[in-house]
Amino acid sequence: MTDLVTHKLVKELPLPEHCGFLYQYLFASNGVFVRAKRPNLEVLIPVEMYKQPIKGLPAIAPYVKLAPGKIPKQILTQIWLASRKASPNEILFHLNFNGSWKLAIPPQSQTRTSCQPLSNDRDSSFANALVEIHSHHNMPAYFSADDDAEETGFRIYSVIGQVNDNAEIRTRIGVYGHHWIIPSSLIYEELI
Repeated sequence: MTDLVTHKLVKELPLPEHCGFLYQYLFASNGVFVRAKRPNLEVLIPVEMYKQPIKGLPAIAPYVKLAPGKIPKQILTQIWLASRKASPNEILFHLNFNGSWKLAIPPQSQTRTSCQPLSNDRDSSFANALVEIHSHHNMPAYFSADDDAEETGFRIYSVIGQVNDNAEIRTRIGVYGHHWIIPSSLIYEELI
């Protein structure tokens, strides 16, 4: 039986291949990291960075590998237009890759301060989403405490804000409750 979560003290580089576990904690000279892999996405993100390195261990660097490549601008434009139309309510989007990027707007409840899918079953776009995006209509793009509590899967999360003015987007990687802010330009071909 394979462990779902493993822990490894990094003694040498390169890191061994990711194999058979849901996610793995790596303890290195410069901090504690979490590593996870799913179809089309592999990440190594920091959980805690040390101010002083641990002597005798190598340092490792975070990474994001999005196998299908960046999300095209036309999809981000569709998201922006739908966000403008939904304003002043929030709206939720799911993206997945199956030969090409596919945008889904799941059935959802929407208010000015939240949006929730109506179904979380395995066949829904929610269960399989590689990227989850929600809007903050005319508020700035930021991750709220509610987002922190709800975004507990392994995927890319983005929030789009200021949809009626100068739209902005903020992006992070989520690995089962651990989050790491990344430049949105790593995920999207071109920003709005």
